[in-house]
Amino acid sequence: MENRPNSPAPVTAGSADEDRRDQAWVRIKTELAPAELLAFVQEDPERLLRINSMYEFLSWQGAGRDTYVIGIRNHANGRMLETTMGTERAPNGLILRYSRGLKASTSFRVEPGPDGPGADLIVTDDYSHVPEAERAARVAEVDSSLNWWGQDLFRYFRHWRRWSWFPGWRWYMERVWKPMKPTARRIVYILYVVTVVEIVAVIAAVAIFGFGWDEYFRDV
Repeated sequence: MENRPNSPAPVTAGSADEDRRDQAWVRIKTELAPAELLAFVQEDPERLLRINSMYEFLSWQGAGRDTYVIGIRNHANGRMLETTMGTERAPNGLILRYSRGLKASTSFRVEPGPDGPGADLIVTDDYSHVPEAERAARVAEVDSSLNWWGQDLFRYFRHWRRWSWFPGWRWYMERVWKPMKPTARRIVYILYVVTVVEIVAVIAAVAIFGFGWDEYFRDV
């Protein structure tokens, strides 16, 4: 997997079982303390899934305690998934179990970072409930969004660390950003960038003409 430029390998990916290849994982480095990262992971499974920019959610409904019925269009492999998902808290993370599809579960495991006070998050997709021959025949159903998901989580945690203290930021991310489709998020981001550029241009114009700098540039 190719990492973002100028980043100290924030996300690494691989196969957890090189012989059977029944698992795939990503490790995300964060600046969050282990307890803070664990609380984030266990607080809201919907948020964890919606951070994945390859998932377009068609439905999300509660179906009992810690159980949900979800519909996802996965843009990474072009597949639709409708399944019942159970959630199970673990001492060091969270496990999502799916009743349908090739993937049996996704686990989120928090570990202390080896290089500092931050913690690492290991996200593992498990396919071991399906025999190897069947997995080979259904390889097109493999969720190839895991690498994107790792990068999306890394960026989200970085923004969380930087902005979660700011009044209104958490409300916006929970009530506005989280329900958006990935395409809508990209459009909003572009609009933000265009707006910032326009504001900077207006400030520059006011500075130039308001302080008479336009005459200086004409003389030059």
